[in-house]
Formats: sequence, structure tokens, C-alpha cells
Amino acid sequence: MKRIFFTIIVILFGYSGCFSQTTKNVLFLIPLRSNDIAQADISQLKDQHDIERLFSRSLIGFWEGAQIALEEISAEGYSVNVIVRDITDDLSLLQNTLNSNYLPQNIDLIIAPVYGKMFPYIAEFAKEHKIPTVNPFAKKEDIVEDNPYIYKLYPTAASRAQYLAEHYPHSNIILWQSPNPSKNQNENNEYESYFTEHQIPYTIIMDSVSIAPSLSSTRENIVISCKTGTNSYQKSIHKILNNRIKQNFIWIIPEEWMHSADINFENFSGLEIRFFTNYFVDSKDEKVQVFNYNFIERYHNIPTIETFAYQGYDVTNFFVRLICNDFNIPQNISPLSYEFQMRNVPGGGYENVKTRFIRMQDLNLQEIKE
Repeated sequence: MKRIFFTIIVILFGYSGCFSQTTKNVLFLIPLRSNDIAQADISQLKDQHDIERLFSRSLIGFWEGAQIALEEISAEGYSVNVIVRDITDDLSLLQNTLNSNYLPQNIDLIIAPVYGKMFPYIAEFAKEHKIPTVNPFAKKEDIVEDNPYIYKLYPTAASRAQYLAEHYPHSNIILWQSPNPSKNQNENNEYESYFTEHQIPYTIIMDSVSIAPSLSSTRENIVISCKTGTNSYQKSIHKILNNRIKQNFIWIIPEEWMHSADINFENFSGLEIRFFTNYFVDSKDEKVQVFNYNFIERYHNIPTIETFAYQGYDVTNFFVRLICNDFNIPQNISPLSYEFQMRNVPGGGYENVKTRFIRMQDLNLQEIKE
């Protein structure tokens, strides 16, 4: 359990570069849950599943990836003083941390991979003290409104509809929806809103109905499924396959389905399946392989998107270099999981508008770059 011990030591002592140029102060506010992990009974950890469950609510992986980026940045001569604070869901702890006399007077950057109720307080602190602040996971667009210091990395769902409109113009678009939608259907609403606003024709059919009659024989077909259960979709798709109906459509599924135990994608052979995602890692990429080697050698653990190790590296590597270079966009760096394309929101901060479009082919995933 070297991983647990090392993380606690970092929280206590921080990390800093040691070079001659002006030192930048970077504050990490991360839900590490170090106390919970430190108090865990190690003897009860029998296998990898037990370890993953212990760390499931912690973003230690994010911080581990960040440290590798910090070492690379420091090795290039940049001077960075890093302060790390373990922030969970305790607002009083957060407020005490932000008001602490132990923080440097001049903080140049805050990286805060937090969710929900915590970030508005961080955003207000950032605005008051004019500190650029990055949130990799917040989805609500209003966090960048009227606050020029916020960088929101989670693209809006509208960016997905825009991507389809730009790359597949004049297509036959079918929204394959459920008559009993889940409470979290923002992405489907965004598709409808964007297509309606931009006068792009589309058809809505229920997931219990076959898409076959709605497919066009003269235009490219784009079929978009919503996030609800997969049973109805599976039945309809199996009908299409069994009846050998011409499979001339691109099926865009929710990313969540990729992790569903209820779907056997081998049964969907022959279908053009794609999905949008905010993070994608190409395991064959040389830079990814180098990172994996360094990560495993250091932490004796495999980095994954699910533990946010790649995201921690990317966010730190991009934004620390950004402030070290007077806010000039870092050149000659290749993020492992993100693609950064920041848009300035009028009167507010910045939002990443780059979403990734992935194709499944023979059960292999490949990003579509058009």
C-alpha cells in the first residue's frame, strides 16, 4: 500500500520546483479522502476489486497523474510551488482552507476537480482574488457566466449536435428516444434544441419502434439513442440484423453503454457504432505508453481513465504551462486524454468545446478525426 502513504506525505509537505525563474503558486483542491483511506484495514483488501472500491470516491489517481506532469515541467526549468489540500464535501473545511493564513498571498492557478455544491464557493474565491481556476468535471454552463477566471473543461452537449451538423450535413437524423425518459436527459434535449434552433430537420421515434421505416435510401442516416435502458434498442436492432435490412446508418449510442454488462457488442457485428466522449486514450500512442510505464514504475498501479490519472496529467501539464508562459497557449504538447479547444464565453470565462467522436470497429475503438 505504498500508494496511500505517499499521497499523505505529499499533502503535508507539498511540492515545488527549484529553478531561478519567477515561481508560480498552484493550489490543488482535490477530494482525496486521505483520512478514510489511511484508516482502512489493509488486511481486508483481498484483491484488485477491493482496492478499487476503497479508492472509488477518491481522486488520488488525478493527483498521481498531476505529479508526473509537475516533474516534467520542473525538469524543463520552470519553478512551481504546489499546495495540495484534501477537499471532500465539507463546506466548512473548504472555507477554512481558502481563508487559511498558510496559503501564499499570490496564488497563480487553482485546479479544482470537484463536483456539486463545492465549486460555487471556489469560483467566488477565484473571482474575488482574480485567480484562474480550472474545473475538469463541472457540467453546468453557468459556472463560467460572469466569471472571467473560470476554465470549464467539460464540453456542453450542444457541441455534439454541432459536430454532427458540421461533419454530416444534410443527413437524415433520427432521435431514438424512450417514452419514459430518465431525469437526466440534458444531452437529448440539447440535440433537439440545437437542431431546432439551426433549422436542421430531424425525426423523433420511440425506442420500442424499429428505425427501419425511417431510414433514408438517398441520404446518410444518423441514429442517436438516449441514455435510458437498452432492452428496447437491443430488440429492434436484432430485428434489423435478423431480417437483413440494409444497415445504412451510423448508430450513435450513449458512452455509458460501453460499460454496461447488459450489452454484448459482438451481437451487433456489422453495425456502424459510434459514441461521443470527453476523454479518450489511444493505448497505441507512444506518449501514452511512456506515461503508462512511468506511472506503473512509480505507483505500482495501472493508470485508467476511470481513476482520472490521464486527466490529472493533462490538466496540470496544460494549465501550469499556460500560466508559466504568460497565458500563451502551450505548444508542442500532446494531451493524453483531452483535446483542449477553449472558447471565451461573452462576459465570462472559458469553456472547452472539443468533444471526441469514437468509432467501434471489430470491438476496437478508434477516434474519428475529420
